Amino acid sequence: MKKISTLGKAIFLIIFTNLLFANVTATVDKKFFYAGDSVTLQIKATGENIEFPDIKDIAGFPIVGTSTSEQIYVINGKTTRGKMVNYSFVPSNSMEIPSFSIVVNGRKELTPKIAIKKTTPQVSTAKDAFILTLSTLKDKVYVGEAIETAITFKYKVGLNIVDAKLEPFKPKNFWVKELKGDDPKEENGYMVYKTTFLVFPQKSGELKLGNQLISVSIKDFNSYETKELKVFSNDKAITVQPLGGGLSVQGEYKIQASVDKTATTSNNPTNLTLSIEGFGNIDDIEEFKLDLPEQVVYSSKPTITQAYENGRYGGTFIQKISIISDRNFTIPPITFKYFDKKTKKEIDLNTTAFNIKVIGKKKNQVKVLEEGTADVTTTQGNSKGEEKYFYLFGGLILGSFITYFLMRKKYPKAKQKERPFEVNIKKAKTDKELYDLLLPYSQKVELKEIIKQLEENLYFSKINKIDKNAILEVFESEEI
Repeated sequence: MKKISTLGKAIFLIIFTNLLFANVTATVDKKFFYAGDSVTLQIKATGENIEFPDIKDIAGFPIVGTSTSEQIYVINGKTTRGKMVNYSFVPSNSMEIPSFSIVVNGRKELTPKIAIKKTTPQVSTAKDAFILTLSTLKDKVYVGEAIETAITFKYKVGLNIVDAKLEPFKPKNFWVKELKGDDPKEENGYMVYKTTFLVFPQKSGELKLGNQLISVSIKDFNSYETKELKVFSNDKAITVQPLGGGLSVQGEYKIQASVDKTATTSNNPTNLTLSIEGFGNIDDIEEFKLDLPEQVVYSSKPTITQAYENGRYGGTFIQKISIISDRNFTIPPITFKYFDKKTKKEIDLNTTAFNIKVIGKKKNQVKVLEEGTADVTTTQGNSKGEEKYFYLFGGLILGSFITYFLMRKKYPKAKQKERPFEVNIKKAKTDKELYDLLLPYSQKVELKEIIKQLEENLYFSKINKIDKNAILEVFESEEI
């Protein structure tokens, strides 16, 4: 046998090294995928210098995640790098992953094309070891109507299950609310797990609750190896009827409105409480607006409590509105419209109107506002007499201002007598009392955060600490 010369060994080593380290490969984690599955393309390259392209999408499907790892090889004092990049994407149909150009040691290398295929889920059957089913109490409803839906997973007793993960239940065009799940139970040789949801269709037409998926990890008793199985449920078609008339709420409701007083003082708020109670998609009731252009209207966000009783979904909608005015005013009736699925007609509910009397209005102001003219009479004959009283009145005003500033200089503010408003702020024992005092001044930028904190305390059970000194500082230089 002939011996290989030293030169031959060197040439062989160079060729072998280039073959080993100057190559590019591409693989996928799955060649068959289901709708919604993520596919990962892995590209590996080895060489002294490696340049990967900036891949934003694969055949038009955006990259949803990437990961990169690198390794360093040293052979005969020569350094070579290995780089691996994973690209995840979610294809919607069968396709061919195209070639990508990777630059290795200054030379372009192309990855191979890879075909992947979308497959239809194989729905589990009653004879399988693992069964996943999707069921609903009804399949013909109106927009917004609650549908009780159950996802049930069963497996034969005795199987060595390591883990089971149900994919999140997020059907397209439905709003979902999860209810309390049932306790696991054994039934006819199967362990049974059941989770119940309420689904609310958000548009009309023929909609579908798609196949649900659970991934099950099971360990083999003999080999102790763990393998993962995908178990699919059936799908479910739902016929959704429109409400008509531009309505978005259906069901059965009653409405009620009340005020905390029908007589108040100028700039003291009147509080209106609006309550709607009944069964239906109560979560879709929108906030009401009062059209009172001559009054200051401040509305809190509605609070909605929900309940599901005897197969019916509903609850209570409550909205609080405060109105501030310096004159008598009327709170108009509030109209709530919804679709009654029993009569298949639009229903209009109306509250009563409230006439609010405001006490303590300025006499001249009332005369101008209510009669439209000011009762002012001047004649040429008495103008000189009025001029005399004008100068007298002006002198009194000037003297008062001089006295006021001298007193301010002589006696510091801390020793001045407190104004009624300051006394009321300090005496306020509850957040409600403080809130009512500040509400007429809600337009002040300095008070907005404090009023917001008071509302959170009153309506959202928060415990914000209110600094009364900060409130007093806002009004320090104002006459109240």
